[in-house]
Order: sequence, then C-alpha cells, then structure tokens
Amino acid sequence: MVKYILHYFPVVGRAEHARVMFELAGAEYEYKTYVFGGEWNEAKKNHPNLFPLSQVPTLEVDGQVITQSYAINRYLAHEFGFYGDSNTERVQIDQVVETLVEMFAEMAQLIYMEPDLEKKKSALSEFAEKFQKHLNFIERFLKNNPSGYLVGNKITLADICLFVFGDIVTFHYPTFFDNQPEIKKFISRFHEIEQVKNYVEKKRTHKMHVY
Repeated sequence: MVKYILHYFPVVGRAEHARVMFELAGAEYEYKTYVFGGEWNEAKKNHPNLFPLSQVPTLEVDGQVITQSYAINRYLAHEFGFYGDSNTERVQIDQVVETLVEMFAEMAQLIYMEPDLEKKKSALSEFAEKFQKHLNFIERFLKNNPSGYLVGNKITLADICLFVFGDIVTFHYPTFFDNQPEIKKFISRFHEIEQVKNYVEKKRTHKMHVY
C-alpha cells in the first residue's frame, strides 16, 4: 500500500484539493500540520528535504517528496482517475483549473491582506464583478454538459477545484455566486456527495478558510 503524508498548515487552503481527492478515492493518508510561526520555522529549518522551497503543501509518496500544490493535484488526479479519459477531456479540465488558478491568485491577496471584514466583503464583491467573464466561462461547461459535471460523465479535477474555490470564497462572501446559479447548484450538489459531506462536516476540524 502506498504511504501518503500531506504537509500543510491547520487551515482550509491549498492542500484542500488533495484532501478531497484522498477522501473521494478512499485512500489512506496522514495529514501533518504546522502552526505558522515558530513551529513552522523550525520544521522547514530542520527538514529541508521535506520542504525544498520552504513552503507547503508538500506530499510524501513512499518517501518521495512532491512540492507545488498543482503538481500535487495533478499527480493525485492521475493516480485516482480524476484527470479525464482522453486528451480532449484533459485539455478541458486544464482550462477550468487554470481559470480558477487565476482567480485564486487574486482572491488570496484580498483574503490575506485585508484584515477588516467589511472592507474584505466589499473587495470580494468587486472581485466577483471583475471576474464575471471567468465565472461565466466556467458556468458554460456546466450548462453544456448534461451529466452535471464540468467535464465528461464523472468527477474530475475540474469539479474538485471548483468545489474548493467555492468553499473558500463563500466562507468569506456567501453571495459570491448569485449571478452564476449553475455553479451555485453544482457546489451544493458536490457537497452532498457522501465522502465530501462526511469530510467537510465531520473529519475537517480546521475552520479558517484561506488560500
């Protein structure tokens, strides 16, 4: 049996895609967290091979270390069958994922850099308006696919990334998807998948959502 150890902070963030994939695949894994500050500084100082870029997440696979969150995500998606059944499906998955990555990058600045909750809410409202084209682009995948998934007829990395994005952004701004009803319905449906629901409501102990 493959031994997986996922290293991250005790928050809902860049390791979340991997955790959801582990849960959906029914794969055993260990989740090691580090409190930001003294504990994390000691860990990266004492274990440079585990954290070659002095950052998390990292994933150990039978002792081999993988760094960079989307390298981890694509690796696990390949391993667990969440990366489509053809090159046509994979390029569609990549388009959705990379569109979400663009939005995640800017959203992270809002969440991290603005401590005032009201100002953060206002900034996220402006963010939603700015990225309407991106959100509508993703929503078209749902509208054009009768299966209920973004790509193909089963769960892929695209679905997982959209769910995690929605989970994090609506934690801070619940009405974010009001102009994208198909995305809103999709996130609700995805949450009701047995493994996802059990993970989010029972197994996941971290409350803070960041990116």
